[in-house]
Amino acid sequence: MRRRPWVAIAALAIGCNAPGEVGVTLTGEVPATATSALVYALGDATCPCRCGACAAQCATSPCAIACGGARCDLADLEGVSLAPGPGLWALVIDLYDADGALVASACANLAIASDGASSAVNAPVETCP
Repeated sequence: MRRRPWVAIAALAIGCNAPGEVGVTLTGEVPATATSALVYALGDATCPCRCGACAAQCATSPCAIACGGARCDLADLEGVSLAPGPGLWALVIDLYDADGALVASACANLAIASDGASSAVNAPVETCP
């Protein structure tokens, strides 16, 4: 297991916390086998959204997906950009190994104000069966 303590999501923006950005700290251990992540914010939803349980809701609910809808390389997570609007969102980070198997997941509840302000949040990492 390896620790990846900080992911920042911009505009939501992964990085510093300027207006329109939120810092997300992954708490717990990220499996050493994880190589990529599906990062998305699901509108009108709250955690838990564990181990891929909410990904299909992007087809029927407000959803913002990072990395052009593809999986992001773990090495490139800092600076990942999403564009959810104001409201309540579940920010989900599903972690995959090199073979495409879902190995862990993290979820954080976000409240985004109309001016784009949001606070930094913690997202506990949970291993998937």
